[in-house]
Amino acid sequence: MACRRPELAWILLTLVAAMPAAAPAAIIYKDVAELTTEAQQIILGDVIEVTSFWDDDRALIKSRIVVQTSAYLVGQGTGLEVLEMSGGTVDDLTLTVSVLPRFEVGDHVLLFLGPSEIRLVGSFQGAFLTDGQQVVQMGPGCVRTIPETTQPLSMLLEQVQRALPAGVSLPEVLPGGTSFTLPPAERYAFCGPNWNYMACPMGENYVINPNCVDGSAGDAASQITQIQNGVVAWNNAGAAYEFTYGGQSSQAAVQYNNVNLVFFSTSPPDGGGYVAATYYWASGSNMTEIDLVFNDLNYTWWNGSGSCGGNKMDIWNIATHEFGHWLCLNDLYGGGDTEKTMYGWVDYCETKKRTLHSDDIAGIIALYGTPDSTAPTPNPMTWSSPPAPTSVVAIAMTATTATDSQNPPVRYFFNFVSGGSGGNDSTWQTGTSYTDTGLTANTAYTYRVKARDDACVPNETAYSTEVTTATYIQTPTGVTFGTVTDNSIDLQATGTLSNLTLGQSGVYFDSTTVGGDGGINEWVQVNTDTATGLLPNTQYAFRARARNQNAVETGWCPSAGKYTLASVPAAPTLSNVTATTMNLDVNPNANPAATEFAVQCASTSDGTWNGMYVTAAGSPSATPVWQTDALWGNVLVQGLSSGVQYCFHVQARNADLIETGFSAPACAQTTSTLTYGDLNCDGNVDFSDINPFVLALANPAQYQQSYPSCNILNGDINQDGAVDFADINPFVNCIVTGQCP
Repeated sequence: MACRRPELAWILLTLVAAMPAAAPAAIIYKDVAELTTEAQQIILGDVIEVTSFWDDDRALIKSRIVVQTSAYLVGQGTGLEVLEMSGGTVDDLTLTVSVLPRFEVGDHVLLFLGPSEIRLVGSFQGAFLTDGQQVVQMGPGCVRTIPETTQPLSMLLEQVQRALPAGVSLPEVLPGGTSFTLPPAERYAFCGPNWNYMACPMGENYVINPNCVDGSAGDAASQITQIQNGVVAWNNAGAAYEFTYGGQSSQAAVQYNNVNLVFFSTSPPDGGGYVAATYYWASGSNMTEIDLVFNDLNYTWWNGSGSCGGNKMDIWNIATHEFGHWLCLNDLYGGGDTEKTMYGWVDYCETKKRTLHSDDIAGIIALYGTPDSTAPTPNPMTWSSPPAPTSVVAIAMTATTATDSQNPPVRYFFNFVSGGSGGNDSTWQTGTSYTDTGLTANTAYTYRVKARDDACVPNETAYSTEVTTATYIQTPTGVTFGTVTDNSIDLQATGTLSNLTLGQSGVYFDSTTVGGDGGINEWVQVNTDTATGLLPNTQYAFRARARNQNAVETGWCPSAGKYTLASVPAAPTLSNVTATTMNLDVNPNANPAATEFAVQCASTSDGTWNGMYVTAAGSPSATPVWQTDALWGNVLVQGLSSGVQYCFHVQARNADLIETGFSAPACAQTTSTLTYGDLNCDGNVDFSDINPFVLALANPAQYQQSYPSCNILNGDINQDGAVDFADINPFVNCIVTGQCP
């Protein structure tokens, strides 16, 4: 090797002593000697091609990097070296891997190449950029370079030379010789893409496959707890960002499938030259998906229980660091960064990264800001229109319109506190009005309302005052009638009327007919009432309404009419009695003029009339004849037998043709017109009367049937009021001598 200077020896020793003897959070640290020992080739050259593409399974984006080699410092080659590793951009989707470098066409590189899948020794640690004078290690993920590693190219070559076997020398490398300029020595804290495009940053669940095979990692629950402990640190950092756990997964491979995955792998992708690797996908500046791989092939994992044993990686410690990458924070390598969670190096059994440094917290707040902690106003919420019924099954309410300038829109939640069956909460809604339906009629329900903003972690107001109201009671469907008398009608409101006994609930009956309100002008907590003091045979119309327990009244149901019964008439008046006729006058007994009456002979010995009804002409009828008192007038009852008692009674009926009972009877006896001895009623008293006389003595009923127009008392010759054997001698004398009474 040419152009070496003697003073480089002490500089080299100083730098080697200053290098940290630890591992980055995702890579075991390798110094230049280790890189040299593991390398099969060490080359200088220029990147002439970077091609990105989907793998065969369309699970990963990969990049093929072609290097035009200008010098093989170790090993031999054809002059073109090809590397292939995950990462790159296809169309608008970019995959970045937290442990791999990012090459660009035109890079002048010094690479340590080995037998691994990606060829680089130690992942990003085997890649350097150089301008021919200085050299700097390429950084992982979004980090272009690690400025802290910048040194003269000659110094790095000295370290390589010292690591080569005795007798092996590097070829001479002249300083300069390239037009490549090293990137500015910047220290990046942020990756670039982030979750800020979401209303709630991240906004997606992460899932865990607790598939670590190490006994020291514990069971599945223990592994999940340790990973979640790393999440909690960031969730509690006070930034407007929150991870959410979506449960367990059986997936155990990195792939672009809209699942944010954490898993352990015994065959980690990209050669596994790392402790853990974060694969994050972005579309432009928007992060879309992340997968996190814990290398379970080369490392043993510890859940913090018992002794670490000095050769294990703490799950919680590494998870906390890696979830910082999920939040788009990069590794830090400065001398003042050693106590920070995002410091790029870690040691076995290290646990200090479990707790965030103030700079870690400042980083996430710089990316996502602090969460809005102010609830909308008014707070507590108030009512614009308190809950009130709109039907028998619904209650409507309106909240005061709340305002929130930081994170609109405001959403409202109406809470059913208590009450009857069917009450429901609303969902969170942007509208200020809510109607709860499917409720029970005339039943009390209590509600309150609160509001929240649209912050990532929404800020809620306190609840409003609780308001209790009741649904409407059902409107009666009609009025039906129970017992009806000549001066009262029992009323019943029909339909279902719920909870009539609660609060101020009730039914109110009203008569639309003048004079029909007797006894019903009041609210009753039953569905029945009685109208009293009514007139007989008079039609009354009734309607009803109801009110709920808060005294909110329904409309009226349709009216229904009913006649009272007619009053039982008084006994008729009998006058102008003759031997064969008498006058009969109906006594209406306060029944109105339209009332109809029927007159019946209640009892008599005259078979022609007994039980018969009187016709308008005064003759007997087997069926009743109905007419008003005016039509009856003073009717002349005819065809009576002389000397016979006749009893008449009267009944009435109302306009519904409902009949009353009969009045008390009125009785009168026709005058006597007897012809003693004339038993056959031929006008003569002679021997032709003997057989009829004998029949009257022996069988009076048969006599009356045989001589219907004759009065059997014609045979009462001795005038003692009966026809019997005492009349035989007087009858014989009457026949023989003609001396009859």
